[in-house]
Amino acid sequence: MCIRDSSKPADCTITVECLNNSISSPRLPHRLKDITGTVTVDDNIVKLDDLTAVLDYELLELDDAATVNISGEVILADGEFSRARVDLLASDVLFDEPLSRALPQLARDLYDPDAAPGQFDLDFDGVRISRDRDGRYSYDFDGSMTLKNCGFKVSGSRIELNSVLHADGLYKAGRGFSRCRARLEDGDLIIMGKTVNSINTRILYDPNQASWSTEDFVADFYGGKLKGELLITHPDDKLGDYMLQAGFQNADLRRFLADNRHAEEPENGYS
Repeated sequence: MCIRDSSKPADCTITVECLNNSISSPRLPHRLKDITGTVTVDDNIVKLDDLTAVLDYELLELDDAATVNISGEVILADGEFSRARVDLLASDVLFDEPLSRALPQLARDLYDPDAAPGQFDLDFDGVRISRDRDGRYSYDFDGSMTLKNCGFKVSGSRIELNSVLHADGLYKAGRGFSRCRARLEDGDLIIMGKTVNSINTRILYDPNQASWSTEDFVADFYGGKLKGELLITHPDDKLGDYMLQAGFQNADLRRFLADNRHAEEPENGYS
């Protein structure tokens, strides 16, 4: 430990090497275990070098362990967090109830407690995190998320999505998105019991209307093509309604009607 006068330059550096440590905190959805990597504290700079941890799902056994990896730099001001820039990697993380409770309201509204937890990977370089005078955090990000059998609920309809989602945006805690552009690549969607394959579309966020919309939405649909536009609203940072306008080309009606693999009962009056 180094004790010094804060008005003078630091005369020591503290380096901590993690050797399969573990962390539990009410702020974390799951305990972190098998932590490795290095943390270096030098005056008001905290450097994170290849910090890797395994998420502990206790009795639940997964084919592949869910892992998180962080590298980057945290800047302190008067001993408190000021800003940070980090690279974030994650693999095979479960989108389960504990995680949904730790997410913003909009993401919590998407969580489907009746669906089997899907998994996702993250790959974000240079995420910039800052803290304003009111103690609110902002996240400026650019990267990708790979969704694997993730179940959601949108306006009472249950959906399942497999896709790579590239996103670039700015999120402010307590205020929501200031901007966001995204791209869905080669996605497979199950909605209301029907399957849409090879979805490709751009997704734009309008902060003035608090809505998400798609551009150039195109997908494979029962031997034909589906083209259309999708609009999703979320007033007050809560998920609202969605509207889909679509056209079909050469879709096989018999295949469409015969596909009952994912049939479900309509909920909350939606059909």
